[in-house]
Amino acid sequence: MPVPVTPGRQGEQGTIFIVVVAVIMLMSAIMLLGTGGFHITDDSDRIRDTQKRQDLLIHELSAYAQRVNALPCPADPGIDPTNHGFGSARKSCGIDSATGLVPFHTLNLSEHDAKDGWGRFMTYKISPVMANLNKGTKIFMRCRRFPWFEGSPSDQLANVYPAKARFCCPPDDGMFPPASDLQVYTSGDDIAGGRVVEKIGRKDDQSTYDDIDKPVNSGPQGALAPIPADVGNEELFAVAIISHGKNGIGSFLGNGSPLQLAGTAGRDEEINLGNNGHSIAHAMNPTPGPDYFDDIVVWRTQIGLMGELNSATCYTPWR
Repeated sequence: MPVPVTPGRQGEQGTIFIVVVAVIMLMSAIMLLGTGGFHITDDSDRIRDTQKRQDLLIHELSAYAQRVNALPCPADPGIDPTNHGFGSARKSCGIDSATGLVPFHTLNLSEHDAKDGWGRFMTYKISPVMANLNKGTKIFMRCRRFPWFEGSPSDQLANVYPAKARFCCPPDDGMFPPASDLQVYTSGDDIAGGRVVEKIGRKDDQSTYDDIDKPVNSGPQGALAPIPADVGNEELFAVAIISHGKNGIGSFLGNGSPLQLAGTAGRDEEINLGNNGHSIAHAMNPTPGPDYFDDIVVWRTQIGLMGELNSATCYTPWR
């Protein structure tokens, strides 16, 4: 049936259809752009992105440790990023080279995974002994006891999993004594007193260390001897991953240059710079001044890292 037209309004025929088409086109544009096109990234988003990437890195390092029974050396931040070796672990590292870029290439990750939410490379610090576990023969007694030895007491002469025993109970008679280990504090004021987080660290008690294959019946250090009640478990800080936060002071530039040092860092932030073997991990403090702190730090001990994926443990030789 024909639609009657109100006299005087013939020129408005089809106007509503134009409006509908315009609305549909606008909605289509929004759907094509996605909500991200209208979302402004703020610092809280960047912090969450950083923490997610740090969690990924810890998981990948745990998987690497379970396969290799060691940690990869840091990647050299001074390599040209166009070089094929950029992002690969150094072939060797010592006390002076235990800090650098996350070795993302060695971990089969992307460069993006090694950066924080602000797009800057995170710093990777390790206890150098964790990449040099073959540099000593004497390990902590916990990994020289049952079930690390098999067979009957009369013929137990060898450790059933020496590579893992070295990772879980690092040697203390080689080039990397406890003084060379990474240390994590909740404040720079705690460094002088050696007040590390949760009192973690090797005690450097040689009476609790001996040859990895020491026969079980050979005196107090034999594998059948009891472990003293107060000896602890010789847990050490194995790795720390540091985002240098919003101001980025101390982050590696990843262009063949060393650190980004423009700006003013808080006192605790300064400790997270460079290869000093120390890391500070505590809540952010956005108040300008000497106590300003925007770094985001995660760390793991060798025991925590081995058990991160709930598929392995440092308390038995097998999974």
